[in-house]
Amino acid sequence: MKRIIKRLTAMAMMILLLLQCIPINTYAQAQTVGEMSNDEEANTTIGQKCDSYTIEFASLKDLQAILDISESKSSNDDNAENIDKIIKEKSEENINKAKEYVVSLELKEKGFSYIEDACLKQLDEMKNDEKDGYLKSYTVYVPKETSASVSYFGTYSGRDFYYNFYSSYTKELRKTSNRSNAQSNWNNWIQGLVSLIMCFADWSAAVPFTMILTAMNAPSSYEVATGAYVENVVTYSANCRGIYTYDTLKRFGTDSNALIMLYTNEKGIARPQSYYHPVNPLYENIYSITPNAATQTIKTSEYDSTNMILSTCYTLYSQGRPDAIPRTCTLQSSALSLIWE
Repeated sequence: MKRIIKRLTAMAMMILLLLQCIPINTYAQAQTVGEMSNDEEANTTIGQKCDSYTIEFASLKDLQAILDISESKSSNDDNAENIDKIIKEKSEENINKAKEYVVSLELKEKGFSYIEDACLKQLDEMKNDEKDGYLKSYTVYVPKETSASVSYFGTYSGRDFYYNFYSSYTKELRKTSNRSNAQSNWNNWIQGLVSLIMCFADWSAAVPFTMILTAMNAPSSYEVATGAYVENVVTYSANCRGIYTYDTLKRFGTDSNALIMLYTNEKGIARPQSYYHPVNPLYENIYSITPNAATQTIKTSEYDSTNMILSTCYTLYSQGRPDAIPRTCTLQSSALSLIWE
């Protein structure tokens, strides 16, 4: 009976989510930053100078009802392929809705066309990146005053450059491992000879199998089913920084007061989580495990290289090529990987 109730609940959630045609939440707040940000520079700058407008979507955990239904598949390969397909489709829907939301803010009419253009380009890159994960939320930072939209960043060869934080996003990356496809690694993992290591950007998080046994409250005699699998998720939020100069030489248009975005990069934090699926009638729950790693600060590799960024921006402005800007450095190029050691 419990299994029937669980399946009926899952089917109801699936129908609700698949029929969903609007995001779960959109809101505007005057002095907030991304939900996971611990970047004091971003917090201060955004809080003082910007209003934030956020669109949120269902998390991967909320989509679990859909993912559970595919457990009835006889093949773990089919199961994983079906789940990945659902996630990709939902993320593309979220990105399209985020683009519509950005346009609805009428930034061009408010004098912030460079922010709208940067956000739309960023969302297009998310959609086209094969390594990309699932978009959980997207925030646009709109300056409260046009005259105070940017802060001083530095000077190179007599040209001044400025910065602001124009957007942030929260994404979830997912990668699974099932016993049937990694028998040798799983055997060593179960015996405590290795740990499952989640790797993303420049950090890693360990998941020893003892953590799973503790979460399950399983006896020492517990036997892992052939179809068991572990779902590993990294949730990360990034603040996106734009670097600008005023088009005093009119290399990109006729307005010498126009701000030209030349460069973008990102900084934020990441949080790992694992979900163990026993695929065993005696253990019908999905067990959540927090790996042995605190929430980690992440950033693009050149984020703190101010002189290099200034030099690059000076070159980009001197070239005057609209198709070459902004130069984008993003965390989205980082993939989640699993190793055993």
